[in-house]
Amino acid sequence: MLYILILILGLLLGNFIFGLLAKKVRTEQTPETKTPSLAPKALAVALPADLPNQPITEDEAQEINFVLNGVFFSDQDSYALINNQIVRENDYISKAKVDAIKHNSVELELNGEIITLSTQ
Repeated sequence: MLYILILILGLLLGNFIFGLLAKKVRTEQTPETKTPSLAPKALAVALPADLPNQPITEDEAQEINFVLNGVFFSDQDSYALINNQIVRENDYISKAKVDAIKHNSVELELNGEIITLSTQ
């Protein structure tokens, strides 16, 4: 019985020591990096280089497929996740202007047409 107790104690002690060594090795190998803040002011939206200066043709409009992935709000602004891209009101996505962001829907304007996307 004493041998079993010593064996269990040895295994626990070995696990503890190797756990500390592994943690020390991991912290030495990974350099410290600052993680970006996800505060609403820090969110940046990449706009395409060719903003909607020229209207798109009907064939191009039929090829564009908008998917509303989600809508979220902060104290200062409202955001929508369309085609996995974060946009705010008055931003452009695939040459369509984001007109309004509501709790369950987003309205886009494309060539004078209003497109309503819904989360439902």
